[in-house]
Amino acid sequence: ASPKLSMLPVVTDVQMHQRLLAVEARLAELSAFAWDLERQLEEANRTGLQHKHQTETELLELRDHFDAGYYKSFTATTTAAASDAASLTDNLDLLDFATNCGSGTVVEFARQQLVSENAALRKLRQQTFYGA
Repeated sequence: ASPKLSMLPVVTDVQMHQRLLAVEARLAELSAFAWDLERQLEEANRTGLQHKHQTETELLELRDHFDAGYYKSFTATTTAAASDAASLTDNLDLLDFATNCGSGTVVEFARQQLVSENAALRKLRQQTFYGA
């Protein structure tokens, strides 16, 4: 026998079989570990998707809520402006009538009424628009 071969340890069939069983056991452990990691990854992905869908739903609800509030505020402001315009037209007709009558007392009364109503309408518009 050559000197190199004589230096190698002799491995019996029993020892070889034991090593093979140990390698197979370690392979089974690693396979179970890999399976567990895959399961955890799938669960994390599923949870992430659930959170994503929940967040998207909440964002849509907030957008709808904002849009509805904006529309309501816009409608209230537009309605108040239309009411202001109608009131102003009525008041201008009254002022024209009073001016044409030539009565200073009537004109002054109408002017005071206009100033008072205008201030009340501005306050109402600010409350409606700013929610104060």
